[in-house]
Amino acid sequence: MAAATLAAVSCEKTPNGENNEENGGTTETRKQLVHLTSYITEEGELTGGRKFYYTEDGKISKVAEVWTNEDGSEGSYDLNVTWEGNKATFDDGEGTGFIFTIGENGYAIQKDELKDGEVSSTYTYEYDAEGHLTKVNELYEGQTYAKSVCTWENGNLTSWSDVGAAEDGSGNDRVKRQTYTQLLNTCGIHTSYTEKSSLKRWMFEIGLFGKASVNLVAMDKWDDREGGKTFEYRFDEDDYVITETPYWEGEAEKPMYFGWK
Repeated sequence: MAAATLAAVSCEKTPNGENNEENGGTTETRKQLVHLTSYITEEGELTGGRKFYYTEDGKISKVAEVWTNEDGSEGSYDLNVTWEGNKATFDDGEGTGFIFTIGENGYAIQKDELKDGEVSSTYTYEYDAEGHLTKVNELYEGQTYAKSVCTWENGNLTSWSDVGAAEDGSGNDRVKRQTYTQLLNTCGIHTSYTEKSSLKRWMFEIGLFGKASVNLVAMDKWDDREGGKTFEYRFDEDDYVITETPYWEGEAEKPMYFGWK
């Protein structure tokens, strides 16, 4: 099952503008995501972000964070991926990285963070029957504490809580809520994700953490803030998002670029 989720291949898709209740409006498989970046030239040259590499059978094999130095040369920080059964180890060669345990649903059910080759912290993940991430837990001194709780309606993530960080689970929760456009999320990107739960967006985008929302996000907003972010999208000929531009109070922020093959 791990290979089924983490292998990204070309496939038939649901045309934008039509909903498909059988598969939630999104494809079960998709093209390969080859880069995710906020740094790209007008000519389309990637100058900073992340590149993704795959084995011949479609499994993720390397994640390279790249940047451009002042002299124009390219630098990179590589996480090489090794697979052993249902475990995928992302290692920088110096003992820093992650070990993901993949569950029967094909998604990560545990993440062990590595420091100096040893596990420094552990998180576990829960999903609903449709494969949506519903809860993020942190293991601390033998106890499990909820870090995020996600709510889904009609195939879309409508809210997730950033649970209070106190060790006993108390504290004030923050809640982020999402509203959606009528556009189908054909390629299954994760505009809204639990960034306060020791997760990075690229981990979602390569298929580690469940299904994405059926529709593309219109607004993303914390309950305790007056304003929220709205989003504008550009697509390729297959209705795959190639540019996602957030706007804060009408001002455009740095776009996110997606490269597919």
